Amino acid sequence: MSHSATLPAAAAPSSAPSSVPAHAATGQLDLVQALRGFAAFGVLTHHIAVSIDRWFGAGFTPPGFGLGWVGVDLFFVLSGFIMVWTTQTAGHGLQPAAAFWARRVLRVYPPYWAALALAIAVTTALPAIVGQANAGFWASFFLWPSEHPPILQPGWTLIYELWFYLGFGLLMLTPRRHLAALLSGWAVGVMIAAAHFGQDTHPVLHVIANPLTLNFLMGAGVALAVARWPGSPPVPVLLGLIAFGALLLVAGAYYVTETGWNEWTRMLACGPASALLLAGAALLDRQGRLAPPKALVTLGDWSYALYLTHQPIVYAATLLSVQAFGVGWLGVLVAVAAGLTVPFLATALLHRAVEKPAQDAGRRLAKAISA
Repeated sequence: MSHSATLPAAAAPSSAPSSVPAHAATGQLDLVQALRGFAAFGVLTHHIAVSIDRWFGAGFTPPGFGLGWVGVDLFFVLSGFIMVWTTQTAGHGLQPAAAFWARRVLRVYPPYWAALALAIAVTTALPAIVGQANAGFWASFFLWPSEHPPILQPGWTLIYELWFYLGFGLLMLTPRRHLAALLSGWAVGVMIAAAHFGQDTHPVLHVIANPLTLNFLMGAGVALAVARWPGSPPVPVLLGLIAFGALLLVAGAYYVTETGWNEWTRMLACGPASALLLAGAALLDRQGRLAPPKALVTLGDWSYALYLTHQPIVYAATLLSVQAFGVGWLGVLVAVAAGLTVPFLATALLHRAVEKPAQDAGRRLAKAISA
């Protein structure tokens, strides 16, 4: 979820014949990056649906918007993929692990803290948008597991991200050749822990033993498989794989929405489908034969900032719309239009003013650690 997908320097070709598209020669995984944009946009539509349902009523919810929560599952799979893919040449030992952790911390926290400040400001100005108890300031600030979500509600997923960063960094202490076996062992451990502890347990154990962690591990497995995949499957086959994965993902989201929220069901319905979709996109990216529109790649670049900033803005826009226009389609149209546009202003500001400088600082610190 948290940075762009590119080939490591040693894995990217040093030169490329003129017949190879430029985006392939640079090692940029544009289709994978576009998937990050789709995932963030999906979560945005989900929160529009939640806010419309809350203040206008379920009968006004735009069709399909309620399924957008599945973007979180896709994010988790993408995150596992990117972590494995971008560390292919990092080596092993304490220095590479420390450099990895340094980049992750500076990549996650500064934009999150800026978005948290925005959420606090918006909820202070409009306390009616606060819908449930939260974890409190310090647990929210440090993204510590709690029985309640952080003040910035989408931050709950970052708690899982940080847990996976910690675990994956520990795996980087060992030689790379052991990674597949260690990831498999981690997956088995999660399944055993989930079966033993269940989900009604201490918040820290809830994170460690949550089946949603298997989404990260599926993404990591896709990265290992794509890196070792011999040859290049035909483009129509990969397009079919992408379409099949996307259809399965939508069907899985619909099934979970209709049958109720169960984390095992959610993981099984959405994780493998996300992995298929990602595998097709990554293999197609590796061929470099199909580049998505630049706007989708930019959306992927902005996906973390969009994910962080949109929810309080969407809720505020919907509340103000119902107050201004009353319950009716005019208010809904204004709320949806505002929800689909205004968050991008905050996104652009956060990405340029906080996220990119934090990324640069993380790279410098990682380089200093590795020196």
